[in-house]
Amino acid sequence: MRATLWLFAYGGLTASTHVSVVQELVAWPELIHRVKDGDADQYRARSKVASLFLADKEAGDVLLMVDRDHGWEAGGLKHIAEQAAEHRAVVGGIYPKREFGQGAVVRLIQDVPTGDYRIGEEHLLEAEFTGTGFVAIHRAVLEAVAEKLPVVVGDFQPFFLPFVFESGLGTEYPNNDHAFCKRVREAGFSVYASTYPVVTHEGRYIYRMVDSEITPPVDKRVVFHLGEKVNA
Repeated sequence: MRATLWLFAYGGLTASTHVSVVQELVAWPELIHRVKDGDADQYRARSKVASLFLADKEAGDVLLMVDRDHGWEAGGLKHIAEQAAEHRAVVGGIYPKREFGQGAVVRLIQDVPTGDYRIGEEHLLEAEFTGTGFVAIHRAVLEAVAEKLPVVVGDFQPFFLPFVFESGLGTEYPNNDHAFCKRVREAGFSVYASTYPVVTHEGRYIYRMVDSEITPPVDKRVVFHLGEKVNA
């Protein structure tokens, strides 16, 4: 399996991302590595990268996209690439939003069985959408989605451009992750969330999946206790 990793490095990489990329490249030397910087528009940057990958037949069968603020345990990226190749699908790692207690960047389909799914162990869950800040996309998926998209000024196709649509929740205006995954599913391909990668999301704090379920106390000040001195 040949794959290309595109890093979205607007504003530079966090230390966690840098360490994780180096570990992945050491373990997977065949991985092609590219960097997308200088573009703060996430929708446009992702669309340009997908278009570049599609035009490059030497880039392999799987496009990997990782944002500048994610860290992960070694092997997690290769795992989702292998799953995307096997299922000819979109496979994303599950990672937390950059807030305490706000859940993960994923929406699973209604038919996914209830139960416990442990992060770090392999479960492939069908999703309505998954976060594209840590994702693997099979070339066949992009080829199918591209058939219904125009080429815009700048010579790329708007794979990640949001659009309004009706759902069971009402009229939705999705983010770029959701819009792209909706196009994928409408093209007849599947979107999956993998529980195997252990992914962090860095902001003011390095958020872990455990933090997606935690609400910190309102008063974040720490009480410093000075005990009674004992004469030696």
